[in-house]
Amino acid sequence: MELSVVSPVYMAERILPELCRRLDAVLSQATDSYEIILVCDGSPDNSWAVMESLAREYSHLVVVNLSRNFGQHYALTAGMDLAIGEWTVVMD
Repeated sequence: MELSVVSPVYMAERILPELCRRLDAVLSQATDSYEIILVCDGSPDNSWAVMESLAREYSHLVVVNLSRNFGQHYALTAGMDLAIGEWTVVMD
């Protein structure tokens, strides 16, 4: 795996489809070897359901659901622990 992109998710159900569409479009032009890791940080909206649906649509998407809200730092750390890319990009 060449590239991992990690992003925490909190109250983002409305923007997730566009985020995944744009990331996939840009990353697929740069390399075939990438993953997008989204970490749901106990979001009280429908972010997790949207993330599960998107994971079925995008083969490069990895989704993680934390048991509760731990905060941005821990959500990023959880995603980076799962990242297998030679390079990791953190988005917030």
